[in-house]
Amino acid sequence: MSKLQSEINSLSVSHKETEQNLKSYRAKSVYKNLTRRCSNLERNLREKAECLKRKEKVIKVLNLKIIAVRKSCNNERKLANLHLCQKNKVREELKTITEQLHLAQVELLHLQTQSDSEHLETKTSSQGTPYSSDIEKCVMQLVGELDVSSSKCAGVIQAVSKWVFHKTIPSAELPSSNTCIRYTDRAQVLSKYQIAETISQTENFNLHTDGTSRDQKKLLGNKSMLKVVFCQLVFHLLL
Repeated sequence: MSKLQSEINSLSVSHKETEQNLKSYRAKSVYKNLTRRCSNLERNLREKAECLKRKEKVIKVLNLKIIAVRKSCNNERKLANLHLCQKNKVREELKTITEQLHLAQVELLHLQTQSDSEHLETKTSSQGTPYSSDIEKCVMQLVGELDVSSSKCAGVIQAVSKWVFHKTIPSAELPSSNTCIRYTDRAQVLSKYQIAETISQTENFNLHTDGTSRDQKKLLGNKSMLKVVFCQLVFHLLL
């Protein structure tokens, strides 16, 4: 017991000495400098921690912006690819249309060449009565019904063939003025035969005639009034 008491007393003495030493250390300038330095370090650490937090927030915002920019770039890339596909498609369609147009032009040129190379036959033979029956009927109708001069029949046929059918007929392959006059005389004879045949097949009739002169030519017209049918035939007589 006495031994324990002595140890306690020694520890108390040691404790007091230690406190006194601490008080002496606290009183010195070195301790104050260390305390001040520690407080400065703690303040710097707090400031750096706050700055680090602010930088982390900025980094988060920047990361969000980067993600948005990446999405926008991906959308723009997809849109650019779509435009490129559409452009290629339009280019292919344009190429196809150009090829079709070229083929159509070639075919049109071929048809034009074929049309130009085709010869319009106006004659049936080189001797006797060479012109076809279509040419004869055309001349008869031009002179007898449309009052076209016999000297102008070839020109009328050429103009119609050139501008309507896009075919050029040489003048040598068309009837001359004298030939047209012969066709007109033939039309007169045929008309007389037609009148005679029509009159012979009816019960009664009335025949009216009228005439006039033009360009030193006498023109006669006949009108037949029949019981069953009405027939009007006008023809020109060259006197």
